[in-house]
Amino acid sequence: HAAKLIVHNTDRAPKNISADRDDDGVIEVKRVADRNGELDEMVRLLATEGRAQWAVLARTNAILDEVEAALETGGIPTKRSGGKSIWESGVAAIFVGLLRSINDDSWTGVANALAFAGGSGSWINAHSREEVRGCIDRLTQAVETAPNEQSRKVGLALREGLLSWTTQSQKERVSLVVYGVSGFLSRYCKESQLRLLERVRDSFAQLSGTIGQRLSFISRNDRKDESVSGMVQLLTLHSSKGLEFDNVWIAAVEEGNLPHTDALVEDERRLMYVGMTRARNR
Repeated sequence: HAAKLIVHNTDRAPKNISADRDDDGVIEVKRVADRNGELDEMVRLLATEGRAQWAVLARTNAILDEVEAALETGGIPTKRSGGKSIWESGVAAIFVGLLRSINDDSWTGVANALAFAGGSGSWINAHSREEVRGCIDRLTQAVETAPNEQSRKVGLALREGLLSWTTQSQKERVSLVVYGVSGFLSRYCKESQLRLLERVRDSFAQLSGTIGQRLSFISRNDRKDESVSGMVQLLTLHSSKGLEFDNVWIAAVEEGNLPHTDALVEDERRLMYVGMTRARNR
């Protein structure tokens, strides 16, 4: 099937491509209404596959972020190959960083949340160098010296949130903290960020233990010894070259992404060919 696709590239040197196996394997095309529908279908299928080896390939790491969050929320362990874990970048990192500040009263997560919400960079940096102890006291001081109304409003809102979240955390009401932090950040998210934030929020909320224990669980350092066996591997199509898996799901095969509107059709066929030929069985 992959050979039938790539043969349409007229600039390709003639090659007699044949498979080592006699059977064709399984190819399925799943039609869904939107990206969320695809992720729901992916979780449903992979949850029933037991320990079968699966890899999910996508054009970009941004798409893999959504896949990782959806699978982890569905209780399906993943292994990110190349690129950062979802928890280490973008809005998910801001979310985790703020939870870490609530857990250990460190300033970095608060500073990053202020910047994400539109606070003045020079203002945040100035207070990052202050020797005032405790995030609440530092935020109180920062609000008093805010250079503009936006920074002041963001500082006040975050200070109010921290006061509540810290109290709830001490009472081990983790869900209230998780949804409170998500609600604060959601005000400043773009649409794509909001969708991802909701996914990581739900994934974190489904973990067990205190905030500190959950943060420890999602840390790569605490998961580095886990076996890849039984974990769904997540890779970009480009980084999957030369690798093989029993079963492959190519995510987000849709107009505008694969094939991409800014790419040559021949290049898109080659990329799809790479993805299709990574699968041994399905």
